[in-house]
Amino acid sequence: MISKRRFVAGAAAATVVPLLSKGGKAAQEEGADFTLRAEQVDLQLSEQGPSTALLRYSGAGALPVIRIRKGAAAAFRIRNDLTEPTSLQWHGLRGIGALDEPTDIPSDSIAPGEDRTARVLPLDPGTAWFHPDPSASNQTARGLRGLLIVEESEPPAVDQDLVALFGDHNLSAGHSLEFGSRGLSNTVATIVTTNGWPSPETVTSALGARLRVRLVNGSTQRVMVVACEGARPVIVAIDGQPSDLFAPVRGVVPIAPGARFDVMLDMPATTDAAVRFVLKGTEAIQGRVEPERPLLVIRTAGPAKAPKPPIAPLDPNPALPREIPLEAAKRVDLVIEGAARSSEDPSVIWTINGIDGRTASKPVLSVRRGDAVTLGFVNKSAMTIPLRFHGLVLRLLHAKDDGWEPYWRDTLLLPPNSSNHAAFLADRPGRWPMTSGFDDLTLAGLRCWIEVKPA
Repeated sequence: MISKRRFVAGAAAATVVPLLSKGGKAAQEEGADFTLRAEQVDLQLSEQGPSTALLRYSGAGALPVIRIRKGAAAAFRIRNDLTEPTSLQWHGLRGIGALDEPTDIPSDSIAPGEDRTARVLPLDPGTAWFHPDPSASNQTARGLRGLLIVEESEPPAVDQDLVALFGDHNLSAGHSLEFGSRGLSNTVATIVTTNGWPSPETVTSALGARLRVRLVNGSTQRVMVVACEGARPVIVAIDGQPSDLFAPVRGVVPIAPGARFDVMLDMPATTDAAVRFVLKGTEAIQGRVEPERPLLVIRTAGPAKAPKPPIAPLDPNPALPREIPLEAAKRVDLVIEGAARSSEDPSVIWTINGIDGRTASKPVLSVRRGDAVTLGFVNKSAMTIPLRFHGLVLRLLHAKDDGWEPYWRDTLLLPPNSSNHAAFLADRPGRWPMTSGFDDLTLAGLRCWIEVKPA
């Protein structure tokens, strides 16, 4: 049995990794090789609580954080030490498609006792993450997650580069856990975590330090509305791509499953001040309403840092177009609906343009490399629908398609009974899936793919 204290003592630097920390996976220039062993571990998550069986990529603490440089080829050897098949799916690497085929049984499925090697050559700097395919969604929810950070050639001048991957962890039934300082006993089977441990994660920072904090929603079922308290955050990147600088409204960021927000902030210049990232609102879990709770707490300590110039934007990605010729764009609307299978079977199937994605044999759109594309999204359901795009990034369009938002996205949130539009330039041939950020919806038919043919 491994207690949280013992586990963290040997791997704390791998859970919230400072820039180029020697405690995590250091940045590699070329030819980097990494081994990820999927295994079950018995962890004691509270001092007096029982142990529970969670899943981990071993050898890197509760959360592997792997850092490489743009253009640095990396090989990932995935060893499956579980008793069931697993897989590896990237989210946030533009151009990666071979591991993301829209099939019931992923082509990269790894049987127990076997291993597979995946090779990656990142096209862009940014924040990405990896996890099993949605068909193994429960493995993700039990802790099988990791971060891949592709660093800029000239990273911005910050004193710390922190990661905070939030998730829902499924625990053994009947597990009892104390929720931080609130002292709320919870006997449900799902908890909210930060970097693989029950929230909050607490770290220290110098007085007046400038921080880059990479916020990632690794949940399979939850849109996380996260507020920053105690500092004024500025968003510098969304879904791995640099954005125009802007402050989130009221300091609150709605993060869809799979989405990533990079923020920069300056810590207070007083000792023992705290900056907190807090999960807002309430969530019903098995009939119990959870309170708002801190996810990440950063406290000041030690000497003060010198005053900094104003936060500057990250360099834009030169590989992405400055403009998209919307007047010449190929256009298709994607109508999303959910309906009960039958009066005898109330479970819901999801369709796109009337087609159940589990049986779809054709792409929803086929274009040539270099084509501009406009996608219309019509959510006819009464729930918020998160969507993920694999290998592509899009611009959200204004209501009249007369402009776009100053950032790129590979995750979208569709409000209930609403319509939205987004555009992209088809720059890489391949079959690029679109799935739901809620894995159960993906498995129930909410998935399709876009085909980009060579020019």
